Amino acid sequence: MTYKMTPDIVHALVEWFHHNKRVMPWRGETDPYKIWVSEIMLQQTQVSTVIPYYERWMDAFPKLSHVAETSLQDILKMWEGLGYYTRARNLYRGAVYIINVLNGKFPGTREGLMKIPGIGPYTSAAIASIAYNQPYGVVDGNVSRVMARLYRIGEVTSSARFKETVTDLVNQSLTWGAPRWVNQAWMELGALVCTPRPSCSACPLESFCEVRQHLCVENYPVRPNRKKSPVREGAIFIIQNPQKEILLVQRRESGLLPGLWELPNT
Repeated sequence: MTYKMTPDIVHALVEWFHHNKRVMPWRGETDPYKIWVSEIMLQQTQVSTVIPYYERWMDAFPKLSHVAETSLQDILKMWEGLGYYTRARNLYRGAVYIINVLNGKFPGTREGLMKIPGIGPYTSAAIASIAYNQPYGVVDGNVSRVMARLYRIGEVTSSARFKETVTDLVNQSLTWGAPRWVNQAWMELGALVCTPRPSCSACPLESFCEVRQHLCVENYPVRPNRKKSPVREGAIFIIQNPQKEILLVQRRESGLLPGLWELPNT
């Protein structure tokens, strides 16, 4: 089945966005470094949690060179509490690469961005679109949910066909507006209105929405069957010396939670 984006949908979306978008410290930025940091921090983390971390980060490292010049341990300390520390490691690796290999110049194309360690398809599209206004669709979970409902897409969200369909629709939408704003508008709609429990009456696309018209919002998007999570059992040891210092061990640099400190365990 072929799905077609229309200019009426995009114009309604962008108009809504400019009247309802949230205020964020990185909103309106075109500096690729700042957009990169915000996008990495926002992965699997809520905006309200990210904002103070982003502001502290920019106070400590206002320029990309400041990240490359510090130590990884200082980077991890700055990241402390935000979780998913691999993100911080990738930021550090990428900053060192840009400074040492690219002479401090951020790539101006998506292809160039993809060569930076730790930057993949999603982040490269986000930077190219928001920083350089290039027409690359940015598809996250929020955008996928919006498209699944708007077009009543029946494929399972984990399927390659579903992902290709959503990406194609977003790319089509960039024809009728500035890519940096259209991409952010789709993400904002999914975050504020077309949530897992949507506010359909407040949606600027309600009149275009297939699942709304068919009264089957609760059935979309179509999720894959969840696999049962494995259970791992073990023992944790608290070892303390006479000075009441507690022994910590550092995890290996590969595998789960690389390089972090923890109590000895089995």
